[in-house]
Amino acid sequence: MLYLLFFVVVKECFAIITHLNDTEYRRMPPLFELDDYGTCLRKSNSLYCLARLDLFADSPNDLVTMIKEYSEYTERHYNHSYIERGVCVAKQCQKYINNTNSNTLNGGLEACLNQTIWNKYGLQAKLAHIFYCNQKDEIIEYDWSDWLFGGILVVLVSINIIGSCCDFMLEKYFHNKERDKYINGICNIILCFSLRRNWECLSSIKVKDSRLARLKGLHGLRALISFFIPLAHVMWLIGTGFTDNPQEFEKGSESSHYQLIFNGMMIVQIFFVMSGFLMVYNLEILSETVPITWSMWPTIFINRFWRLTPANALVILFTATWLRYLGSGPLWKLYVSGVVSDCRQYWWAHIFYINNYVPDDKACAVHTWHLATDMQLFVLGSIVYIATKSRERGFVISLLLLFSMAAPALHVWFQDLDALVLLKPEFYRSFWNDTYRYLHVFGHNNLSCFIIGMVTGYFAYNWQKNRVEVFKHKIWQYLTWCVIPGIVGLIFTGSVFYSERRLSLVIRMTYAATHRAILGVITAFIILGLVFKIEHKQRRVLECDCWVVLSKLSYCAYLLHLNIVHILLGARTQLGHVSFFYVIINHLGILTLSYLAAIPLFLMVEIPFNRVIKTLFQDTMVTNKKKL
Repeated sequence: MLYLLFFVVVKECFAIITHLNDTEYRRMPPLFELDDYGTCLRKSNSLYCLARLDLFADSPNDLVTMIKEYSEYTERHYNHSYIERGVCVAKQCQKYINNTNSNTLNGGLEACLNQTIWNKYGLQAKLAHIFYCNQKDEIIEYDWSDWLFGGILVVLVSINIIGSCCDFMLEKYFHNKERDKYINGICNIILCFSLRRNWECLSSIKVKDSRLARLKGLHGLRALISFFIPLAHVMWLIGTGFTDNPQEFEKGSESSHYQLIFNGMMIVQIFFVMSGFLMVYNLEILSETVPITWSMWPTIFINRFWRLTPANALVILFTATWLRYLGSGPLWKLYVSGVVSDCRQYWWAHIFYINNYVPDDKACAVHTWHLATDMQLFVLGSIVYIATKSRERGFVISLLLLFSMAAPALHVWFQDLDALVLLKPEFYRSFWNDTYRYLHVFGHNNLSCFIIGMVTGYFAYNWQKNRVEVFKHKIWQYLTWCVIPGIVGLIFTGSVFYSERRLSLVIRMTYAATHRAILGVITAFIILGLVFKIEHKQRRVLECDCWVVLSKLSYCAYLLHLNIVHILLGARTQLGHVSFFYVIINHLGILTLSYLAAIPLFLMVEIPFNRVIKTLFQDTMVTNKKKL
């Protein structure tokens, strides 16, 4: 086997090739090729097909052996035993195809591409399947759901115009006391949609309650984490394939900056800590004036549900309808049509926040698993808060924390999963991974950080109320400077799982059980540092006024950014290029577009509907106060 001399590293005992030099790598057929899409479809009756081919050889073949052993290293390599091609049928394969009926098309394409692969590489290729074929001037069919979304947009714009006009008229023609006479009932609801008032809400940075003012640094923390979260999704632009240098992506997984992105998916846990903290901290403050009893739970739940749902529902409806009309190309149906189809089928799971437990929903707004998990944890946390108001709170919370750490470990044990989601090349290519589906997104596996956040909320409130000075010693100031290195170090620990030999079950179970909780404790210390002003320099950075607006827009930007990624993926008409610079430029561009698009969504949907629910529940709160 002379070809083994060219390998940099060969693991013969495991039949795995971890590295190939450039010469040997080029012996393999390219993973992806695209014929010119625009030129192909200029002719009438033209056909452009996207297909998958499986490589094989009837007789012993050293190249097939090399491909198989190189593909075995799944942690860092693509599966090179199958390739994907975008083919202009008239240009390449017309002589093999007499007509375009399905049987002849499949047989003709297979014969054509098999001959091409044989001539260039001495391998045979079997047509696994044709993803789809595009023709010139395909007719776009609109249905009732498209008109429904258009109607909802018209209604939303109309209400915002009416609300803004009413606000302008009251401001112009009436003094403050006279204006208050007209602001009641339905008029109060309509004014919730005043763009002027909502803009003031977006740009306002003042908080009346001094204890809530101490949480200003959370705006900075939320904004910064929101900047980094989309990075894993931006990686789809090069990781999903159809690039001219996939070897660079395989090599990149060994570099520190890529590992920071790959393992950085765990930073979403910071949001769960913040969510648990804010729930308890705000309820404790509210309990000073309103009794938090079971009769209040529906109000608490509806307020939370209404806080998230209008903007989320509108984005899901847009994804299920108009998204499919925003572009075209050889990859549009591959990267966009599946998303649209799943959203049309599973929209209800996203509206009711159970999509993270629906395994068949593989493509629709996959990033909103975080919203579903957060809602589930909030429901559980609020029930625990009320149920343990007068007894056994410490015991119940300790029990939940133990369960939250045991659950991920048990999943790893029973389902033989990885300790965390490994963003392998094939994961990007296929959009499927058991660890992601059964360990990463389930609500009960993310409970630990929410529980730690709840405990942090209890401590922060009680220490403030009783004026307990916990962080007087200077050692706490020094520890605040260890926070960022600690988080980065924790993220890099995930790199040990990207090895050619899978680590033991005990190590995987231990890591799955503990890494979320460790990050939760670090985040809890950050929050307490902001509330009790342990250190001044870092706190001033996070409390900068510039973060407030970005923090308020972060939810809408989060909802919108993945659709921009899908559009960029689907609209591609030629092979992309793998480089870290390309990732950074696209990340900044997608962030900018997401925040710009978030402004109208925030002003016209998120904040007005939140003001509506606060107005509707205002009477309930007043009634409860009178009962005291």
